[in-house]
Amino acid sequence: MRDKFEWPVLQSLEANHRGTAISAVEFTQHDDCRIICVPAFDGQRTWIMLNPQSPPYYKQMPQTEYTLSDAQFSQIRRDYHPISTVEICLSSHVQRKR
Repeated sequence: MRDKFEWPVLQSLEANHRGTAISAVEFTQHDDCRIICVPAFDGQRTWIMLNPQSPPYYKQMPQTEYTLSDAQFSQIRRDYHPISTVEICLSSHVQRKR
């Protein structure tokens, strides 16, 4: 049942901010849903729920490609406390320096 609440939160944020520029990680909270917004490759906003409580345990909207720096990933972990599944997914988007 919780899933029917979580997706509409992301859908609403995506619709209300579509076309709005983004250049850094942003955080918002809706009731008990913690959400970050990151810039996608195509300039769109990518909304990611940090603490989903129902499957799937990684919710992102829209399904765009994005990268995070090590610093951004560390900030998200330190300041916004994603659940472990989200943390693993976010870590797969970290652009590591070589």
